[in-house]
Order: sequence, then C-alpha cells, then structure tokens
Amino acid sequence: GFSASFEDPGGAVMGSLFSDTPNNSSNNCPSQAPTNAPSGTTFVYGDCHAILFSGGDDVTQWVFQWEAPAAGAGDVTMWYGGVDGDTGGHNSMHDDVVQGSVLLREGS
Repeated sequence: GFSASFEDPGGAVMGSLFSDTPNNSSNNCPSQAPTNAPSGTTFVYGDCHAILFSGGDDVTQWVFQWEAPAAGAGDVTMWYGGVDGDTGGHNSMHDDVVQGSVLLREGS
C-alpha cells in the first residue's frame, strides 16, 4: 500500500491532489470512501488530506498528480508511507514498511 500528503508546517493541506481514478481529486472530493474498488491506482475521499492506494496485491506503482499551491504559500512537506505486505494477511513477518518526508522549498 501507499499514501502521501502535502502539508504546511502546521499540518494544513497544501495544493491539490489528483488521482488516476476518473473524477476523483481534492477539487472533486467524495465525502465517503469508495464502496467498490476504484478503477485507478489511487483515490482521495473525506477531507482529501492524502492520496491513498487502491488495486490488488500485485500493484507496485501508483499514479497521481500534485498541483502546488499558489506562489507565496511557503514551503511544503510531502509525507509518505508504504507497506509491502507479502505474507497474505497471516502475519506481519517479512513485511517491509517505509515512511518519511521530503521538504519542498518554495522557489527551489
């Protein structure tokens, strides 16, 4: 799985997220999680604070776009996390987890 968010230093959402699921973006954000699997590899819902993964166990790439906020908004931090859960749900042994952040400086 995979998720990412783009935030200011106070944790507020910065910019807009666009998934590869048709009509699914932070500009057109559904209030509820999808009841059927989205057709794309990513989706947003609720407060659209983060892009979330969709797809089966064999998905190794996720497609989305992030549009930066208007000039003057300041620096943005991209927070991300990923899990390679390859043990079929039986236990968490040998599952890989990565999480981190990347500072995106305005004007850089």
